[in-house]
Amino acid sequence: MNNNPFAKLPEVAAFQVTSNDIVEGFPLPPQQYASGEEGAKIFRPI
Repeated sequence: MNNNPFAKLPEVAAFQVTSNDIVEGFPLPPQQYASGEEGAKIFRPI
């Protein structure tokens, strides 16, 4: 019995995500932290 809800979905093409703000292997900048963390700011992309 297959109870995988994604099993019937069609396959989609792969895509690459790039960013000038986020670098793999490095911590997020303080603006990206949840509010309440030291240095956190409300950040709303344009």
